[in-house]
Amino acid sequence: MTMSSRSALGQVVGGCGSETASAALSRHGEVQECGCSPGFWWNPNGQKVWSDHLEIYFPKTASFNTVFCSNLPLDVKPFFVDDGVTLLQARKDGGPYPDTNYKGGNIPAVGMHAVAALLNTQFYGDRYPALPPFASANDVILAFQEALQLKDGLEAFKARVDVYDGLWCFNGTNWGD
Repeated sequence: MTMSSRSALGQVVGGCGSETASAALSRHGEVQECGCSPGFWWNPNGQKVWSDHLEIYFPKTASFNTVFCSNLPLDVKPFFVDDGVTLLQARKDGGPYPDTNYKGGNIPAVGMHAVAALLNTQFYGDRYPALPPFASANDVILAFQEALQLKDGLEAFKARVDVYDGLWCFNGTNWGD
C-alpha cells in the first residue's frame, strides 16, 4: 500500500478562520489574506476578540480623536467634534452618529472602517490586504491622518480599507479554555 505525500505548512493560533482548527492544511506556500468587517468587530464574537487580544493596545474606551488625530497640523481638524467619542462609539449603527468635522460621502462608515482597519492590522498584521498594505497599526493611523488633509481623502481611505470580500475572519468562538 502506498500513500501520496505532499508538503504541509503549519499555522499558529490567531491565523485566519478555520485555518486555526485545520492548521496542517497542505498547500503551495500561499498565505491566506485575513480581515474582519466592521460589523464583526461590534458583534459579540468581535467584542470578545477585541477584549481578549486587542484591548491592551486599543481600549474600546480610548478616544477616537486621541488614537487617530493626535499630532495633526494645527489647520487640520480632528475627525469628531467631541474628543470624548470612543473607538467603540465610532460605529455606524443606524442611530444618531456623533458629530464630525467632515461632511460628504458616507462619513460615519469612514469612522468605523478606520477602527476595523486598526484592529485588523494589529490582529492579522500584513495578512490584512489593504492596498498598499499597512506594516503596522501606526501606519493605519498615519494613513487616516493623511486622508483628513486631502480633498476626498476620507473616501479614498475607506475604499483602501474596505476589503472584506473573500477574507478569512477568526470568529472568536470555540477558543478552548
